[in-house]
Amino acid sequence: MSYYHYTKGSLLSKIVKDGIIKTTNDSCEKKEKPAVWLTKNPEWEVACNTGIFTYDELVDGINEIHSIPADDEYVKKEIGWCRILISENLPTTSWKEFKQVSGISKSGYNAWETYSRSNGSSPDQWLCTFSPIEKKYWEGIEMYVNDQWVKWDEKILIEEFIEFCLRCNGSQELNEWKNKLVSKQHCQSQVYFIDKYKDEIIEFWKANKHKKGYVEIYVTPDYKPYECGFIFIEKRVKKSTFTPLRKSITKNYALVHFLWEATFNQYRMALACEV
Repeated sequence: MSYYHYTKGSLLSKIVKDGIIKTTNDSCEKKEKPAVWLTKNPEWEVACNTGIFTYDELVDGINEIHSIPADDEYVKKEIGWCRILISENLPTTSWKEFKQVSGISKSGYNAWETYSRSNGSSPDQWLCTFSPIEKKYWEGIEMYVNDQWVKWDEKILIEEFIEFCLRCNGSQELNEWKNKLVSKQHCQSQVYFIDKYKDEIIEFWKANKHKKGYVEIYVTPDYKPYECGFIFIEKRVKKSTFTPLRKSITKNYALVHFLWEATFNQYRMALACEV
């Protein structure tokens, strides 16, 4: 039996390229240890359905972005259900043990417990490790195709495998989503940019948090910050106009205005900033 690390097709190729599954501090509290999450459950982990990006209609000339939970069928057919099989030889921490050793607060732990169960997840089967998972512990990579998990044989590039599996699943017709989706390539690049610079952005935000305003970031067509870097705009703004990427347990957010030159659009986002 293997453990499973579930992820989306939009993230899998980067994991394979890096050769390591990194810990994440998304939604972590200040004293909480970042972790890599696994499960014993051979069924798709519905918690992975969050973080799907769509653009709303133009509001005052600005495209607003939303990160929302999508249904299983949409993620399976349009983005891809993926999982990495992990050896049981990997030392892990159970969900119950996590409560005692991770540094998470009691209220934070209970909030995740309640929220996850209400969305159909099974925390009792969750495991984690506080160190990145090296490739030596990987036992295989699979994508869900036509009601079964199909293993990547490494004879083709991982990007080609993902694309092939998505074609086999067929494109799902969802008219309410169709005109809102960002192109897959640019959406992935924007997600990678935010993931890469998130910690730096939050530190910059904290250094200026005594002021009223937001962080403004101009991004080059090849998804790098311009030489001017991050700029703090001291201005009174409505926090409600910044859409949370993920919920903050402590309800603290860094307000960021991204301007993407590659797609000629912009959006306001609130990054979870646990303090």
